[in-house]
Amino acid sequence: MNARTSTFRVPVQAVVWLLVLSPATSGATVVFDDHFEGNSGGVPVNWSGEGEGSIVEEGTTVSFYDEFVIWTNENFDPNATERTIIRNAIANTTNHTHVGLVDPAQFDNHIWIKLHALDGKIEVKASDINSGEEEIIVGYVSGYTGGAIQLTVVLESEIFSIATDTPSFSSGPISYTTVFTSFTRADLGNIAKLVLQNECEPTGPPCSSIYDRVTLEAGSTTSVVSETWGHIKSLYRQRT
Repeated sequence: MNARTSTFRVPVQAVVWLLVLSPATSGATVVFDDHFEGNSGGVPVNWSGEGEGSIVEEGTTVSFYDEFVIWTNENFDPNATERTIIRNAIANTTNHTHVGLVDPAQFDNHIWIKLHALDGKIEVKASDINSGEEEIIVGYVSGYTGGAIQLTVVLESEIFSIATDTPSFSSGPISYTTVFTSFTRADLGNIAKLVLQNECEPTGPPCSSIYDRVTLEAGSTTSVVSETWGHIKSLYRQRT
């Protein structure tokens, strides 16, 4: 039935149930969550790492000093669901910080998001075995020069987006095929690892990044919930 031309009426006493699409992230399930409370004094439990610098997990943070990268021991299938969400709570960074996913079987396949503390620039570095690494600038977090910030990365099958809280930034939806030669989320394969990295300028001073929490969520782009007609009218009255 065409909703624009239908003329049926609902009796006043009838109870009508409607299916309403809920916000996109409501159907997400947290599949990985690390608040870095292990107090390991080094590489956090359930992670592996390497680099020329050092790393210290203490309290509820993990601190990177100079060049260092860690990746989860646990694998994740980024293509098992419609949407993958990475939320990275950064306590502070003095240079460049990365978060992303990498295919451990083919390390050339990866997508990393880099936040520059020096000017708030956000870059995406994506690579697949066929086209090599490509790097794009998605925008600038106005006024960001380090300090606490949450970086949220959403990877869907055809598009991705990046956002921050305070200062606020939103890239909006970006098509993989519009900005990359051949990279898509499918290039990450069915086995990927979550990655965090601190990066310094090659000729610059020592640098550091402090991560407070990182979560990985998976879910569909939308979920369906039921609402009564009376509740919908109540919500409408509240909005007006």
